[in-house]
Amino acid sequence: MDPTIFDPTIPAQPQPIDYAPRPKRLHGLRVILIENTKYNSKTILLKLFKQLEDRYKMHLAGVIRKQSAGHPVTAADIRTCANTADIAITGIGD
Repeated sequence: MDPTIFDPTIPAQPQPIDYAPRPKRLHGLRVILIENTKYNSKTILLKLFKQLEDRYKMHLAGVIRKQSAGHPVTAADIRTCANTADIAITGIGD
């Protein structure tokens, strides 16, 4: 089997990113937290949400738990985010 060799001197091909629109206001938004299973990830996200709830009266729409830090969010979880929340916040622990 031939090894794959990556040449770091070749310019990267730009890939456009279709960003979601930013909310016009923060008050009353529905938030989904996406935690990655690392130690303290959920704890940190919940503390952050509590501050957002107190300051902007945001509502917790749910908490999604990824399979691991190295796995992407599933298509089903992305649909859940799109259907039930205005914003998603993700973070790591440790």
